[in-house]
Amino acid sequence: MRLHIALVLALSVVPGRLRAAPFETGEVRATHARADRAVADLKKSFDGKALNDVTAFHNGAQASVASAKHPETGELVVVRQPYRPDRSNRFNNAVHKLAYELGREDLVLPSALVKLSPKQESLPADREVMIMAHAGKEFSAGNKAPVEWRERVPEETRVTAALIDFLTFQQDRLWKNLLVSEEGKVLLIDHDGSFGKGGGANHPSRFYPGEGLAFTSTESHFGELPENARRVVNRIIDSDAETLAAEYEIKVDEAKVMKSRAKRVHELGLASAIANPYPQTLLRHFSGSTEPMRIGGGDYEKRGDTVVAVPGVSKSGYMVFGPYLTFPTGHHEVEFKLRVPADATGEVGRIDVNDHDKNEVTAAQKIEASELSPGKWVTIKLPVEVTAKNELEFRVNWAGTTKLEVGEIHFR
Repeated sequence: MRLHIALVLALSVVPGRLRAAPFETGEVRATHARADRAVADLKKSFDGKALNDVTAFHNGAQASVASAKHPETGELVVVRQPYRPDRSNRFNNAVHKLAYELGREDLVLPSALVKLSPKQESLPADREVMIMAHAGKEFSAGNKAPVEWRERVPEETRVTAALIDFLTFQQDRLWKNLLVSEEGKVLLIDHDGSFGKGGGANHPSRFYPGEGLAFTSTESHFGELPENARRVVNRIIDSDAETLAAEYEIKVDEAKVMKSRAKRVHELGLASAIANPYPQTLLRHFSGSTEPMRIGGGDYEKRGDTVVAVPGVSKSGYMVFGPYLTFPTGHHEVEFKLRVPADATGEVGRIDVNDHDKNEVTAAQKIEASELSPGKWVTIKLPVEVTAKNELEFRVNWAGTTKLEVGEIHFR
């Protein structure tokens, strides 16, 4: 099988009316069906096969990666062994569908989880691996591509890539997580850090203002986006989270992230939405389970507005962190609402305030079960001195010994 990546003609970035012609339901389904077929074809072509010429695996933060060849066609593919295979594949194909809907399926390659032949050497036959088409030798990782290659990336590509990264809350679009060709073509790769689930990563997209592939148009209001981009943003706003989750095959909380970010783009324009991604009403009152706060990668459970660490299931570490926002200087308090069960004893964990900009913990407190009222919600107040040019995150680190629930977090 040979995957053909269609290069879609660039759209003109011109101001237009705020409400572009809406998508018809059948049009959306047809677009997503084409994206689904690309995934299904990939899976059918590689399921049960023994790959040839598998290279040594390179271990990354989210997956180990190698290249290999299809045993019959000789097609070069990328083989990923993600640490969270289902989520990695879901996120990649959700972004692939979004790119398809934006008319830029060339920006994101589809992926499929497959089980290889039991005869496969160097790869586990008893677990699924993630297969993707290889970009080809014409592409180079963004951190290795010559500057003149980057300079050839068209403005429309920069705007669309920035919109994709913003709508999907991409937290890890480093140079190494995009590919560039000599002609200025771009591929977005490694979407494990999407939907605010970057596992602690907080790297702004290279396509955002001030970064190396930033768009140069002002994008100061919604009407400056290409018409098709406006149609997509409006459709996301008009769809309920459950429908979006089903369409993109993501979870409802991840769909809510898309909706909230689409609303910001509509209200402020892309550039201002990137600079101010959260409504002002959220800037002092946070839910541990809801954007802009993030849930850690230790198998913590989300129950409504609460994040729960369960002994024997969850792993010790940071349950919640974020929001990576700038707060007023001076003396303040951060309030953490916590609850432990009636039989809790010993150390529960630690709360702290970290200035991400300075890489400095500015306030911290160890939490003992004796300080709480077992079985009841308790608010712990952490005094903090906030200095200029800050980017704060409020963190709860679980000790791993007793069940812990994290509710609201307030900046006073």
